Amino acid sequence: MNHDQLHNMLNNETIAPELRAILKDLLQLNPYFRKTASECLQNPIFDDIRNPNQEKNPKGKLKLEVDQDEAFDYETGKSTKYTKADFLNIIRNEA
Repeated sequence: MNHDQLHNMLNNETIAPELRAILKDLLQLNPYFRKTASECLQNPIFDDIRNPNQEKNPKGKLKLEVDQDEAFDYETGKSTKYTKADFLNIIRNEA
């Protein structure tokens, strides 16, 4: 999905505002502002399908190699350490 498609999806008024908010929280570029899946799942939109008996708390927040302080310059929006292919490989390997 490219930037324009993502922007259109996040601004599409046919998608519930709660769901768009969750997507924005999950897609935050800066890992310090990005919500965890557990945090997003607390949104009331999931109340009807939530099963507390099956929920488990994570051991900790996942921190990828690309989340290191020197890996990305948030001022310029670019990485001086990794290419786009590097980012994709790191994320694929972690998943």
